[in-house]
Amino acid sequence: MSGPRSWRFPGERRRTPESLLRQVAQWHGTLSTARLATNLYFRASGFSGLALEAGQADSLGRKAQWRIRELLSGAELLEEGRRMQHCVVTYAQNCAAGYCSIWALERRHTDGKIEKHLTLELDQNGVLVEARGQQNRRPTYREMQVLDAWVRSARLKMSRYIDGWG
Repeated sequence: MSGPRSWRFPGERRRTPESLLRQVAQWHGTLSTARLATNLYFRASGFSGLALEAGQADSLGRKAQWRIRELLSGAELLEEGRRMQHCVVTYAQNCAAGYCSIWALERRHTDGKIEKHLTLELDQNGVLVEARGQQNRRPTYREMQVLDAWVRSARLKMSRYIDGWG
């Protein structure tokens, strides 16, 4: 062997095991710092959420409801990240500073059960810049339809980088 072996994920630059371990340590430090942010509370962004009934009515005439609501504390970001298995809690400082706001797209079924779908990031100018599901999956076609309805009703803008848009 002539030097350290390196590997990469598809589409990424090569990394040595040492550089990867440094990045992992840095990431864990970021998460530790983010957990301290759970005591933060954020001002509401001023943008509107969404409540949209959809689907077939049940025997009592109730329909499922899609809902987009703003998350207003570091504790809510931590819980969202736990349930969705992603790193949204690391946005707490940016939310507290007013650079962005974080939103949750959920579906409330007629039996009261709430199903988590997406975590959303709006920048301070009302541009939807990120939309991710559990484990950072991309939005589905149906979720994109709900996002489009929200963007139109709340007079927001959709970034061209949102997967599935355009």
